[in-house]
Amino acid sequence: MPVTANFAGPVQTDQTNRFRMLQSMARSHQSAGQVIPTGVNTALKFDKNDVNTDGIWSGAANTRFTAQIAGKYLCNAGVAWPTTGPSVTQQLTVRVNGATYLGQSVIAGSTSVAQVQTVADVVQLSAGDYVEFVVSQNTGGDVTVGGSTQTFGAVLYVGE
Repeated sequence: MPVTANFAGPVQTDQTNRFRMLQSMARSHQSAGQVIPTGVNTALKFDKNDVNTDGIWSGAANTRFTAQIAGKYLCNAGVAWPTTGPSVTQQLTVRVNGATYLGQSVIAGSTSVAQVQTVADVVQLSAGDYVEFVVSQNTGGDVTVGGSTQTFGAVLYVGE
């Protein structure tokens, strides 16, 4: 009996004729710091591509990772915070289409060491939906984050 398959994206075969899906993915990072105002949800901006298949990330919309095919995506990000204070709350969240907040990480600030905070979530997206990574802090003043590969955003298509 012949085997049929319905693939949503590009496929190729390896040396043993096994089918494998080509992964749709992007990872971008900041090369310069970004000012985060106190008490304001602020989307992280990225300016350097590490990996970018299918045009998921674009410098023209540098906060967004846009799904090119419908399905589930693993979304993760990291942000490098400077020393702040122990009574400070720092938050990193996955936001879909500018409105829906999903995975969230909340940490307390530190007076002695800079911190790297991460968040990850699996998100169902339709083609054209986008993900942003949003930070907030409550120091009472502006805080500059990033400026290294430790402040990054990444998405990976994992399947239907």
